[in-house]
Amino acid sequence: MNQEKPIKKNERPGWKWSYLVYFLTQTFLVGLVYYLFAANQFFVPAAIYWLVAAMVTLAIILMALGMLKKNISYIWWEALLLLFAFCGIWILCLAVLPLWAAIMTAALLTILPYLWPLTFWHDFSFTMGVMGIGLFIAIQFPFSVLLVASLGIVIYEYLRQNQVQLATLFSEAFSVGLPPGILLPVSPRGWFRIIERTWQAGQGIVIGLLPIIVMAAISLRIMRHGLLWLLLFGFLECLVIVVWGQDKQNRLRSWFFLAIAVGFYALTAMLSV
Repeated sequence: MNQEKPIKKNERPGWKWSYLVYFLTQTFLVGLVYYLFAANQFFVPAAIYWLVAAMVTLAIILMALGMLKKNISYIWWEALLLLFAFCGIWILCLAVLPLWAAIMTAALLTILPYLWPLTFWHDFSFTMGVMGIGLFIAIQFPFSVLLVASLGIVIYEYLRQNQVQLATLFSEAFSVGLPPGILLPVSPRGWFRIIERTWQAGQGIVIGLLPIIVMAAISLRIMRHGLLWLLLFGFLECLVIVVWGQDKQNRLRSWFFLAIAVGFYALTAMLSV
């Protein structure tokens, strides 16, 4: 069995390059989803509202339970985001595909990470879920609500980066084989390795679903102003990722990428007035 090559002391891990690949993929999917949704005349099936109503009900129940058991509320909220991501797969498919195709595609994407536990398929399925939640948010939330919520999430992600609870979260998630977010490998080969191999110390990192969901919603709202705006946004984010992608401790600046997205989102709204 081949052993993983350790990262040399003077060699920086390639987290930002993996994130760059992910961001470019998500940006491409934003354009595709927007095109398919527009071709469907921006029609939202009633089934999506029922699904979202069930999600909100579950969130309220877990919020109440979390208030009673504060020591595990952090873990529960992360688990809730995972559930939302799986629901997002169904939201996305129902919004852009015919009913029969939506059911078949959503079912396949939901079980795909278990049938074929490669890092690529895990990230692809979760990206579809993120896009679905982001699409619903982009449709339902007005500009001001999305902007304020996004600013709050930027602050949350900045403070969250150094929280000790993350170690507990990742440990418990690893025990069940399901990373609580998008799994970024240190090298391109990691995309085509099983999740357990990529999710080893120095071989992969997890970025939370919450900033990715907001990034998807913002990208879809930017797309409303035209493809050129989305391309400008993509170019700016790529530049930021390459130049400021990692800090001195080689940690990924995921909160900073979202901050840039929020700023660009506000700019497009002001210039389009």
